[in-house]
Amino acid sequence: MSYTSGQKDDSQFFNEAVHNEFGNNDLVEWYLAGNAVSSKFIHHVIPTGSRLIFRNIKFEGEININSNISKIFHEVRFEKCQFFQDTHFAGFKLLEFDGCRFEEAHSLYINVNKAAYTNCYFEKAATITPHSNLQRLFISDCEFNERLHLRNCFLGKCTIQRCLGKVVTFEDVTFEGILSISSIRIDKMQFHNINTLQNVQVAGNEIGELSIMGGKQASVFAIAKSAGDKLIIHTEANTMLTFSYCRFNQVSIGLSKIKELYITEGDFGVFSIDGRVQKDSYICLLETKIKDCQLYRLKNSGIMEFNHVQFNHDVVFEASDLGRSDFINCSLDKAICSFTNSKFSDIFLAETDFPPVIYNKGKTDYVQQQLAFGQLRTVYEKMGDTARSLEYHSRELYAQYRLLKWKSSVFPFINFTKLNLWMNLASNDFGRNWARAILVTVVFVALPFFYLLTISTESYHFDFGISWDKALIGSFLKFLNPIRNVDVENIFEPFGKQIGVTWRTHTIDFVSRLLLAYCYYQVIQAFRRYGRK
Repeated sequence: MSYTSGQKDDSQFFNEAVHNEFGNNDLVEWYLAGNAVSSKFIHHVIPTGSRLIFRNIKFEGEININSNISKIFHEVRFEKCQFFQDTHFAGFKLLEFDGCRFEEAHSLYINVNKAAYTNCYFEKAATITPHSNLQRLFISDCEFNERLHLRNCFLGKCTIQRCLGKVVTFEDVTFEGILSISSIRIDKMQFHNINTLQNVQVAGNEIGELSIMGGKQASVFAIAKSAGDKLIIHTEANTMLTFSYCRFNQVSIGLSKIKELYITEGDFGVFSIDGRVQKDSYICLLETKIKDCQLYRLKNSGIMEFNHVQFNHDVVFEASDLGRSDFINCSLDKAICSFTNSKFSDIFLAETDFPPVIYNKGKTDYVQQQLAFGQLRTVYEKMGDTARSLEYHSRELYAQYRLLKWKSSVFPFINFTKLNLWMNLASNDFGRNWARAILVTVVFVALPFFYLLTISTESYHFDFGISWDKALIGSFLKFLNPIRNVDVENIFEPFGKQIGVTWRTHTIDFVSRLLLAYCYYQVIQAFRRYGRK
């Protein structure tokens, strides 16, 4: 039944409605429509078990419907109403708002079994005040022009779906049931010191900034198919988090109090993690794309797993200890790797390589390269991967070569360690290139061989003309033998060549034998690279 006031004022209308209609009837629903009223009218005795409905009413004053009224009306519903002041409700089984507008900043004190907001608009901040107690909160298709703030209250099950707004904040809220947030578009969503006995489900949302901070006891967050600009997680409790199919431009995660973290098929811009992974904690990234990955002062005492993670640009290891970390089928070799005083000698690598050059804050740093590649060599040795172990050993030697200077402070004023490393690099690339070793051997033999001919005979000299004497082929092959038991002057005699032996001849012969022996050794080293123990 619906009532309109006509020419009567609100108090006359309200009193007549009560006295004329209620009497001894067991009324199920009672309507008040098309009026402007305030809480001073709602103090009449009406049969228990009724449902009170307000429709198309402007509430210009503060609304206070207390526990005395709740003994009469178990359910209260507002349809297409406008509110201009604070509202207070207590003791109802069901409180519903449908199509309502809240024009000013509202502080809602609610102590009911269930509250539902559908198709509502909040012009200013809406706050569910401290000590509110709700067994069930349902918010759907609402718009919050400023902020929805739930603080220091107790909620059973809470559902927020298909809403728009600027800021939604949960602060010091205890959830006994599931908190479900889906299909919302919010500029900022904040969880500060929340406590959950079950879990938080966030799915299909567009959130500008999502932050999860603080916490007093273990919480469970399941976030799926959500996108946004920033994701910030720094909890103080043993939180468990799951991210599935999420996209964020900036991610900052403090791992100190995270019990478990699972990220599946994510797509992130800057992904930064720090803190200490506890002994029994587990961090897992699976099938995830990361543009810039930053590990700052990370101490891993638990287990971290990077499985099929695609690193697209920068990877930073700074003052971190990766501990037991697994990199399985990750594209680290395609990234720009920055390394600063970090430890990863205990990691596991499978189908994962690091880039050939490692930087330190954007600059080539051979000290850090030697430290990094030396640890990686040890990692592959522990795994029994000889091929990759030797590869990183070669990279370590190259970094050592670049670190040393040619000049020495003692006689003969040349750094022979640098010279030795240079000869290894030039001859076989630290054991990685046997073809280069053969080529260098031929060159090292050809140069003294032809020089020997030019200084010891009158038949040959260097010029720009090109000629070929087949008679020298046999002599050259003999000259290739470093342990030949033939005097240098006899090398050419069977082929009709005579040379004049001088001190220079013997010097060149001696030097060439040394070079040949060294080159042959380098060829053997390169050939036997993967067969060495």
